[in-house]
Amino acid sequence: MLETEDGFVHVYTPADAMRAAAVLAVMLAGHDRVNFLITDKHPGPSFPPDPFRDELTDGAAVWPHLSHHGRPDLVLASAGDIPARELSAAVTLLRRSHPEIKIRYLHVNDLAVLGPAPHWPYALPERTFTRMFGTDTPVLMAVPTHPGTVRALLAARGETSRFHVVGYREPARPTTPEGLLEHCGLSAASLSAQAALMIKEHSG
Repeated sequence: MLETEDGFVHVYTPADAMRAAAVLAVMLAGHDRVNFLITDKHPGPSFPPDPFRDELTDGAAVWPHLSHHGRPDLVLASAGDIPARELSAAVTLLRRSHPEIKIRYLHVNDLAVLGPAPHWPYALPERTFTRMFGTDTPVLMAVPTHPGTVRALLAARGETSRFHVVGYREPARPTTPEGLLEHCGLSAASLSAQAALMIKEHSG
């Protein structure tokens, strides 16, 4: 639906069940948009609720409990509950293997806000986008959709090379949920390894 480039489409990607319930209430109350909700049907971890007000109003928010203060070496961004589960676990792995790396972690609750204004009426303002993602910091983003769709939204903002988007890829054969995560590069181990590689390439 994002590929239709309809500015009134919202694709919600909450991080946990509490957030999904709140997003669903917003969806049912709205009358001026086309809403889609992407969420897993199985129980998953819950995350601190403090940033959710901004996630709901702005479409994205920094998660302080997973972020360092000051200018980061790497921005990690999740969208969806499974990506949030795996990417937040990747932060733990990164802090063990690369304790010197400063990370800013944020969650995107509505993929549509990544597109540029004025085409996307609910887009993140440029100042807010810069505050979250920086201007020259590498960004690793984990999403539950085809990554090309998200890359197209970012490219419309002029953001291409510094964003590495990992998302769903059709497997060649039936596989397990764990196998699918590995195939897509969405497991915590794969994301941690990709993050470390990006840091090395950026600092080299």
